[in-house]
Amino acid sequence: LWYLAEGYTGGGFSTYILVQNPNSQTATVEVTYMMQGGDTVERTHLVSPNSRYTIVAGDQTQVGQDEVFSTRLSSDQPIVVERAMYFDGGGHNTIGVIAPANTWYLAEGYTGGGFSTYILVQNPNPNAVSVSVTYMVQGEGSSVRVHTVPANSRYTIVAANESEVGADKAFSTTLSTDQPIIVERAMYFDG
Repeated sequence: LWYLAEGYTGGGFSTYILVQNPNSQTATVEVTYMMQGGDTVERTHLVSPNSRYTIVAGDQTQVGQDEVFSTRLSSDQPIVVERAMYFDGGGHNTIGVIAPANTWYLAEGYTGGGFSTYILVQNPNPNAVSVSVTYMVQGEGSSVRVHTVPANSRYTIVAANESEVGADKAFSTTLSTDQPIIVERAMYFDG
């Protein structure tokens, strides 16, 4: 299994899911898009032997435009999965995660000077999970927030919200829960 917590096809963003099949046999890859709010979308792709395969998430045959999602991929052959996102003026990439965990650590986080930090949570479980988010603010100590993430879904935490750490803060984050989840951090800035 491979997991990607981040995925977005709105506002000038393009999300590509990149699959490498290093095997001598075709891989049947099952893709489950876990939408923000809890719906899922299932797709199947055949990936040729010894090849790279690109899934364009914004295509109507996938999730389409203006969607927020996480992704789980399973395959009958060992594969490698990455996600690339491009947007006006930039982009970012990450390799997928091969297993959920109960605790996640994010050393970086900043909400000042034109920076936006998003904490992205994927809940692959069949029931909602309670996630404890501890912000360790540089020079200010720590604070804890609790979020409930619906089953089989993607959830977005906007760090700059006053209900989280607020504006103009440098911080690290620890997320913990009693059921395993996947976490990513995305940061955007002017230019």
